[in-house]
Amino acid sequence: MVVRADQVKADVAAVNVAAVEVSAAPAAPSMRSILLASLLHLPGRILWAPTAIYAVMQSMATFAAILIVNIVTGVITARLLGPDGRGIYSAVVLWTQFLALIATAGIGAAATYHVAKNREDRARIAQIAFVLAAGWGSFVLTIALVAIPHLMTQYDPQAILYARIAALASIFGGSQALLCCVLIGLGAFTFNNYGRLAPNLLYFIALMGVLALADLNWQSAVLASIAGISLALVTQIPFFLSRMGVPRGDFRRHARAMLSYSLRAGPADIVTTCAEYTDRLILIGLVAPAELGFYVIAFSFSRIAMAWIMPINSVLLSKMARAEANVAKRHYDHTFRFALALLLITWLAGMWWGPPLLVLLYGQEFTPVVPIFHVLLAEAIVFGLANISAQLFQALNRPGYVSAVEATCFGAMLVSVYVMASRDGAIGAAWAILAVTLLRLTLILIGIKISLKLPLPRPYLTLGDLRYLRDRLVHL
Repeated sequence: MVVRADQVKADVAAVNVAAVEVSAAPAAPSMRSILLASLLHLPGRILWAPTAIYAVMQSMATFAAILIVNIVTGVITARLLGPDGRGIYSAVVLWTQFLALIATAGIGAAATYHVAKNREDRARIAQIAFVLAAGWGSFVLTIALVAIPHLMTQYDPQAILYARIAALASIFGGSQALLCCVLIGLGAFTFNNYGRLAPNLLYFIALMGVLALADLNWQSAVLASIAGISLALVTQIPFFLSRMGVPRGDFRRHARAMLSYSLRAGPADIVTTCAEYTDRLILIGLVAPAELGFYVIAFSFSRIAMAWIMPINSVLLSKMARAEANVAKRHYDHTFRFALALLLITWLAGMWWGPPLLVLLYGQEFTPVVPIFHVLLAEAIVFGLANISAQLFQALNRPGYVSAVEATCFGAMLVSVYVMASRDGAIGAAWAILAVTLLRLTLILIGIKISLKLPLPRPYLTLGDLRYLRDRLVHL
């Protein structure tokens, strides 16, 4: 066989090119280089939250900022108003927070769930959410305005007047809460986190404005709080409208679905909110303003433990609602274990460093806060685990069981807090809510096993959990 010279040259050239291509192929990056690149891009990823894990990290940073702002404003008001003034202020602004949550009970969760499932109809779903909240909220507000004087029997007429003004301000707080719920369903966690931080930050700015112009009293502190909530809503509306677009979708179909979900999830939200505020609502009528001030400071300081939980909750429901049941359960299991580990670390740190820090920040006259804080810190740990576990029922469209649990625990809360607070004051109320919160967690875990027929999460971390976290940090 005769081989042509030009064919040999071509074959040699092909071999040389192939060798060059092989030698030029980049080597696979090492795990170390991948982790290093991830760390370098971490600030930007946290800022824009491209995945759920970064949304959780961003939410944690937001919640930490909220805690810092709240501690600063709490120290300012406690130092300048004293125990009595701080107690009156707490009794008044309580109505804004409480009624905003009651007015959006079930509706916020329904908006998050249905927007996550039907993003193209988000404007229509948001429209329905506001219609439902307007009707239910008007009914709630009317009852509150009549009930406030009968619940605040230990307060003067001026405090009752300001409490009614604070109740009316719940319209702004409820509206802003609904905006945030819709944004969570869209996965717009960055702007949702802004909505959560803005009322606290703007309240701080308003408070600084009051201090620059006049002496601080509880009346001006209340008005600064209302100003912060109102301005937060105003600044969030333009972005919200830009993300909504023109309402599309069948109004009646979405309205029926939203109403059905709200009616099933609403009782759980109402009872959860009432249970969360029952201690302070009962104490308003049983103890002096100074003792209420001690309790409120202990309660707010103990919520530092929730820094890990509230951000997780805001992301977890949206992520699980878009997943199949087995995938949602896997997300819940990993989240439960990480939350338990973080909460235990927080509890140990709080028990060790909390008491001296409380006295340092608030002053010696607030020393009675310390024993109340110890009990409420433990309650915050249990409360956080119960909230994460309840999210699994919401994501699987089974909110009815949680509603039954919340109703049971609310009844126990009413009786136990009233009896214990009547006998032992603020510390008695703290022990009562700890016992009921333990009952709530127990019943929810039983429901996962019996009602959902799913295995309970393992309580300790393993290498599999660390790989789960690593994969979500490394891969977008």
